[in-house]
Amino acid sequence: MAYARAAIGVTLIRTGQLAGAEERFREVLTLSRKFARRDLEAALLDNLAWILWVRGDLPAAGKTAEEAAAISRQTGQKRFVAFHLFTLGTIARERGDLAAARTMHEESLALRNETGQKGRAAESQIELARIAIEEGNAADAEILIRKASNELGAEGIVDEEANAVSVLIQALVAQGKLANTGQILDRARALSSRSECVFRRLQVAFAIAGLDAALGGTAKARKELESVLSAAERASFYSLQLDARLALGQMEMRSEQTAAGRARLETLEAEATAKGYGLIARKAAEARAARPQIRPGP
Repeated sequence: MAYARAAIGVTLIRTGQLAGAEERFREVLTLSRKFARRDLEAALLDNLAWILWVRGDLPAAGKTAEEAAAISRQTGQKRFVAFHLFTLGTIARERGDLAAARTMHEESLALRNETGQKGRAAESQIELARIAIEEGNAADAEILIRKASNELGAEGIVDEEANAVSVLIQALVAQGKLANTGQILDRARALSSRSECVFRRLQVAFAIAGLDAALGGTAKARKELESVLSAAERASFYSLQLDARLALGQMEMRSEQTAAGRARLETLEAEATAKGYGLIARKAAEARAARPQIRPGP
């Protein structure tokens, strides 16, 4: 019964119903503690940490993931420890501590390889690719992400393959490799249409908007980003809201709307700093300080 209720929570996450998912997980968490099901308790705490991160409470997310990791280390569940390290690595990246994030994801990847979790290992590679992009190593990220994408495609894990392709698009944009992207766009859209995960679909839409902006389609990209932002607000996906707001501000700084861009980025930097999202805060500050490069777009 407890596992069935937890499965409902996972379904609610995939459909973007975070409040309902959190309520379900907390109900089952109480039962897991009552019956001393430590493995289930750790898994539930990790799911709750993910929800807290996505909804914008990094301190609570980190504390919850650490609690989960402590339980799994005590019980010797290496598969679960890999999950918790993955979650903690993602939180560290959001905080702007890329070195810590890389270490955690590398440890998670090693454990997943050791325990034969091929699909999960590919997920760790995706996060390492994200970090490589932030470190200015988009070419390395492309190599990682293409490998992960192929493995996920072979395993038939649609949601994470969509995630991988969204990061691949970002790696190509970061390198200025904009030619012949039609096939990748078609693949991204096809995966998004097959995915039942709202969060992954929005990540794909965000990546496509970034590519459209890089190709000069400013008006189209703005519309796409505003759509992503609106959907993220409805679903309480705070991390995606920050990404969309940053991209809009950067776009405004590259257009004739530099005053609006600076205002948006200043607000974003202050808010992200207050909530502990150091990476977004730093990128907002850098974009605000950058010399405007006017690019007319259709």
